[in-house]
Amino acid sequence: MTESFWRVSIDQTTPEIAATITPPANAAGWHNSDPTLSFACSDALSGVLSCSEPIVVTTEGQTQSFTGSAIDNADNSRDVGVSINLDKPRQSLPPRWNHCPIQRDGRTAMYKSVSYAAIP
Repeated sequence: MTESFWRVSIDQTTPEIAATITPPANAAGWHNSDPTLSFACSDALSGVLSCSEPIVVTTEGQTQSFTGSAIDNADNSRDVGVSINLDKPRQSLPPRWNHCPIQRDGRTAMYKSVSYAAIP
């Protein structure tokens, strides 16, 4: 007669998840370029089954909410929420110089003006 032994592990602990934002926000909590949210997940008992992929934030706005998730091999899960403020500076085209001749007291002079155009 052969004896068999089974080792059974029960994992009821949620995995760990941490979010990192690069580049970091300024002192007022705002980003002026597209930040990337990255997630690091770990689980000491059953291991990580899935971890959220990085998210690149491109839409401007205040208090935008994003969620990352970790799921372990025992189907336990944990979420982490991240809030982003994004306000990208407007780009502008190089200045455009306008040359316009004008007549004054019978003489012709060149009038110069400059204009700038914003890129939406």
